[in-house]
Amino acid sequence: MNAHQQRLTLLEDLSGQYSVASGSQASALLLKGIGRFRHQLDNLTNLQRQELALSQVELRSMNERLVKQHCQVQMGNKIIDKRLTKIQNQRDKQEQKVLDELSIIRFFHRRS
Repeated sequence: MNAHQQRLTLLEDLSGQYSVASGSQASALLLKGIGRFRHQLDNLTNLQRQELALSQVELRSMNERLVKQHCQVQMGNKIIDKRLTKIQNQRDKQEQKVLDELSIIRFFHRRS
């Protein structure tokens, strides 16, 4: 986008350089040539403005997509973290259940 802005500035500066000072002697042919050239510069300047506007829209759109994708990744990470926590909790409970059962068996085994 910076390159588009630089080209636009260059075209606008260039257009201002091609003017005939009032009161100067210039042939009709020279004036006609300068007029055509300035018209072409104006067209190029307008096209460059459009290109700059399009690139700004594209940049905003890309930024919005990146933000959405980042949010989706973050949500996915949270879901994965919750599931991993749930799995670990289930394992911990199962392990504790087995330890409790072993403890009960050992207790009854010692009493016998």
